[in-house]
Amino acid sequence: MPIRIGARFSLIKVGGKAELCSNCGAYAKICPMDIPVSQYIQNGQRILSDQCIMCQQCVNVCAKNALSLTLGLDGGSSLPLTVRKTETPPAS
Repeated sequence: MPIRIGARFSLIKVGGKAELCSNCGAYAKICPMDIPVSQYIQNGQRILSDQCIMCQQCVNVCAKNALSLTLGLDGGSSLPLTVRKTETPPAS
């Protein structure tokens, strides 16, 4: 079953400015969800991952203020939705 479907279509997401980003890698070290933040920023995209929990740790760690919360519409991501794998209990 897909989870966090609403995250793809949220109006508020983390966005960035590639021209301010020094590509220091601080985002990758701090993101608890292991989202490739710098890839999104270098491609001029907002964080479209349905895994983003909006903790804003990437925004806070950025020394160049390249990231911020942004308001906008986008069609989501071309990445597949995450599917939660559940185990069925053995039949009694």
